[in-house]
Amino acid sequence: MSRRTNIQYKKAFVTLFLTMVFSTKFATHVTAATFIAENAPKLNKEETVDGNFYSRGNLVSVNGTIHGNAYIAGQTVTITGKIDKDLTVAGQNIILDEASISGDVRLFGGEVTIRKSEIGDEVIVAAAKLNIGKDTKINGTTMVASGESVIDASIGEDLITASGSLSSSAIINGSVYIGGRSISLSPEAQVQGDIFYSSDNKAQIDPSTKITGQVHQFPPLQSAPSNNHIRLTIWGILTSLVLGFTIISLFYHKTYELSQILIERTWSSFGWGFATIILTPIISVLLITTLIGLPLGIITLFFYILAIYISRIFMAYTLGRLFIGRGNTDTSQRRWYTLGAGILAYFIITSIPFIGPIFTLFSITLVLGAMFIEGRHWFISRNVKENN
Repeated sequence: MSRRTNIQYKKAFVTLFLTMVFSTKFATHVTAATFIAENAPKLNKEETVDGNFYSRGNLVSVNGTIHGNAYIAGQTVTITGKIDKDLTVAGQNIILDEASISGDVRLFGGEVTIRKSEIGDEVIVAAAKLNIGKDTKINGTTMVASGESVIDASIGEDLITASGSLSSSAIINGSVYIGGRSISLSPEAQVQGDIFYSSDNKAQIDPSTKITGQVHQFPPLQSAPSNNHIRLTIWGILTSLVLGFTIISLFYHKTYELSQILIERTWSSFGWGFATIILTPIISVLLITTLIGLPLGIITLFFYILAIYISRIFMAYTLGRLFIGRGNTDTSQRRWYTLGAGILAYFIITSIPFIGPIFTLFSITLVLGAMFIEGRHWFISRNVKENN
């Protein structure tokens, strides 16, 4: 069973975050990749890029053809061209208009609009406001975190959404998983599976809506959550998606190796992690109290806090492998699907009273231990190579 995952957030964060990742103050063309960084970068309709495409700017337009992946950050990003692989965009306003994307699409923005477009595989959207028109075709699973969602597309697999409000007349060839306050399905909507939704309010499903399976309502994990709680939860999901995408894009093999350690050496990871949690702050403080060890102590403490912060990404990815891929090794082609499903599972588990804090501490301990094991393995391998 496949799975994919609201409210307004600080729009500039995502743009700034990926701009830092893709930052470069030059424009060049090479066979492997194309980089464009200026105020209003544009790939014209007659232009073709052989390889990956990276761009940032205030107004970004892609009207041409890209034979590779596209990574874009900008204030307003408009895509009307053809991309043979995956598309990743971070921006305030994102528009896909008559675009053709053969791979996955990952959009992080303030307002996202998709119309008259075809997407070959899965879609992940995190936005304050989302509108997917009925002339759009998505062949894979669609996962959405949004404050306000209107989804009228044809979706080839499941729809998973956490939205403040959802209105849909989509044709969905799979099941639907919804979390939100307001849920409405029009007479034109079709669901070739079950509908599972969590809300205090009853979903407004028109009697003419065609549903092959059953409709199941579940109460929210916490009754009547405050607006601040909802904002923090959605903000956490959003930042985790962006952070997870960045980490996996840059360090996929290391992420996979850590995940494998968590699966195969769980209790060994827990033991080393427990020791790391206890000893690292003590060692850092002792170093800071000495003049010679002050810089090393500060650096150690910084990376300790950083490791704790990003530990949720590695645990979420591992959860995704366990739930979606059953821990098998063939996940490289569906890494984003695995990450998105894992982040959703992680936030669901951590939101459960009493269990959530225990699971969070357990996750941090496991991941720190796996990092220690991986670091020790790297150090030993490096010394062996130097000695030989």
